[in-house]
Amino acid sequence: MISTIIVAAGSGSRMNKSIPKQFLKIKNKSILEITTSIFENSELIDNIIIVANKKFFKKTELEVIKFKKVFKIIPGGKTRQESVFKGLKILKQLNPSIVLIHDVARPFISNILIKKLITKAKEKNSAIPILKENSTISLSTKNKIEKFLDRNQVYQHQTPQAFDFKKLFEAYTKFEKNLSDFTDDASIFFANKNEVYTIEGEKNNIKITTNEDLLFAKFLYDLKK
Repeated sequence: MISTIIVAAGSGSRMNKSIPKQFLKIKNKSILEITTSIFENSELIDNIIIVANKKFFKKTELEVIKFKKVFKIIPGGKTRQESVFKGLKILKQLNPSIVLIHDVARPFISNILIKKLITKAKEKNSAIPILKENSTISLSTKNKIEKFLDRNQVYQHQTPQAFDFKKLFEAYTKFEKNLSDFTDDASIFFANKNEVYTIEGEKNNIKITTNEDLLFAKFLYDLKK
């Protein structure tokens, strides 16, 4: 069994909107609908957990009620990491072999990427999509550059990130009291002495965090159609 947790508990405060970004529309469909439909339509995914913003729980239910693979909708935690752990606890009763963790604000993943991640995770227990950094990268503090980093060794992480379910659950359980120290699921998995394997990500797999991102997302959506 292969499960997906869609993290949709954020407030989208950076976009300065009256509703969280997952409910913003792209051509009459919400970001939440578009993202959920990708996993719903994948023959590789058996079920979906959606971790929702507590204040918009009912709205989340109404948005995804039509999707048959949605096993459960649960309220999120105080942080992304807490939200993911809550989803993992629900999935424990299903005991999937592989779990994919995905940010709702990335509505342009392909089924090809999902298939590659699952194939790699089955073989290696983990798989995350990454993109090579092409810009000059530096480490700076207080508006002053401290050192330049080798961009050939720097990569951007994307989601979905795929893992052996039991191993990821063990990692989250071990670091339950320190989850806020981590920035993504791969870093938690890695901290528990697991190897994290990578595949090439997709440039169109953007994360919508600003109004400019939303404009670009609408452009991408038109191109796909």
